[in-house]
Amino acid sequence: MIDTPTCRFTWLAKSGGTGVIVKALEELPEGAVNGVILLAPALSPAYDLTQALRAVRHEMVVFWSPFDVIVLGAGTRIFGTIDRVNSWSAGLVGFRVSEPISEDQRVQYAKLRQVRWRAKMASTGYLGGHVGPDSPAFLRKYVVPLLRKEQAPPG
Repeated sequence: MIDTPTCRFTWLAKSGGTGVIVKALEELPEGAVNGVILLAPALSPAYDLTQALRAVRHEMVVFWSPFDVIVLGAGTRIFGTIDRVNSWSAGLVGFRVSEPISEDQRVQYAKLRQVRWRAKMASTGYLGGHVGPDSPAFLRKYVVPLLRKEQAPPG
């Protein structure tokens, strides 16, 4: 556990590591971290992020791609997501909120920003597959600005 009431860091994780980050966030107090960046999350799309989002002061940015069909499509359908659900992962289709949504969920999910893969990202080496977000050019253009500023928009 972190000794201070707030942490001035932005947390970053990819794929299965996103499950570790989300579980850690669920144990922290409200507003404990500035922000969170999840790349190609291997969590199920219906995973309830409400408790994790409570620990985020500014926003959680999720990068996902409908072209990550091998690892986060077939792979998680066969072997399961990090939260043990055999389904497509949020890294393939984005996170989904089940209706009806409570007022608390609405407030917390307002901090969630999902960024779908776009063709213009291909110029950075991210072609929509699972290893694409590891590209130094993609990280430089889309992720590093989020680490430098509390709420920088991704490109």
